[in-house]
Amino acid sequence: MARSTPADALQLDEQLRFQRVLGIVQRVGWGVMALGLIVALAGVFGGGGPLASASASAGALEVTYPRFARRGAPLQLEIAVAAAGPVSLTLGGDFASRLQIERIVPEPARVTSSERGLTFEFAPAAGQRQVIRIDGRTDALGTSTGTLGLGDRLAVRLHSFVYP
Repeated sequence: MARSTPADALQLDEQLRFQRVLGIVQRVGWGVMALGLIVALAGVFGGGGPLASASASAGALEVTYPRFARRGAPLQLEIAVAAAGPVSLTLGGDFASRLQIERIVPEPARVTSSERGLTFEFAPAAGQRQVIRIDGRTDALGTSTGTLGLGDRLAVRLHSFVYP
């Protein structure tokens, strides 16, 4: 007569292949969750993080803008211009049509709209460098591209992605 062990008495079906596949699926799931957390902390889903904003410059014009944003969330363009006289900035492309501007600091002396986009004219600043901040929101989803030009000479390209 053969001796029975406690495992035999319980009649356990080990299903080793299923357990191996389940272990692999769990490890892949944990990897995907860890990667998602790292990407979120980097700023790819909007908000803070080193990848959340981008900078572009051309000559005397420098702009920092959100590379990734959330629909309806506040966003900010910070523009630095090294010019002693009056400044004329033109915001064109999707940025001009999709951005709902809430505030501009300092307030422009004049704003005009044309086929090129929105043109903001600022009075001369006291120093050599003028910093302009545009606060707004966007309700458009997807990729937005546009340009920010200083007069007719310099222009930088802007690329942004808006999440739901």
